[in-house]
Amino acid sequence: MANDTFYTPPEITKVLGPFDWDLCTDLDAPFRHATYYCYRPERDGLETIIDGYVWCNPPFSKPKPWAMRMARHNNGVLLVLANVTAGWFQEYVLPHALGLFFPSKRWNFYGKDGTVFKGSNGRPAMARDTILVLYGQTAMRMCHGAVESGKLSGTIVPLYHNILGDLCQPNKSRVNQG
Repeated sequence: MANDTFYTPPEITKVLGPFDWDLCTDLDAPFRHATYYCYRPERDGLETIIDGYVWCNPPFSKPKPWAMRMARHNNGVLLVLANVTAGWFQEYVLPHALGLFFPSKRWNFYGKDGTVFKGSNGRPAMARDTILVLYGQTAMRMCHGAVESGKLSGTIVPLYHNILGDLCQPNKSRVNQG
């Protein structure tokens, strides 16, 4: 398995769904998170015409095109590494998402065989710190419900400039200055 291929824990998508589309999965993925799927590379989730509520757990090494796709679609959840200072995060997450969910602990991800991915020491090899990017009202509502019911543990950070519009716009002159 490539160090970039981590399959989403099904307990996450179960409490945030149901999802209409999973934009970035493999034919042999151990879990199904949505009604429709874009399989890499046969059916490119970056190009497929979609509608509805979307789940996206892209390769951690190439989040930019997926964040751009989710920002354009604006109705779904994007699971990415918490690279909050990266250019793609500043350009396609902060100005577009309604909120961010920071889990209270690292999640265990899965291998193609459907078991928790383990490192060379035999213990669960957790990905680095990940977050959920919440695009649109459905994603915010579903995440809020999962947190309130105790099914997800962590903190939702609303991005008020996207909720309140012109009342609270970020200072664009500070964005992307390195």
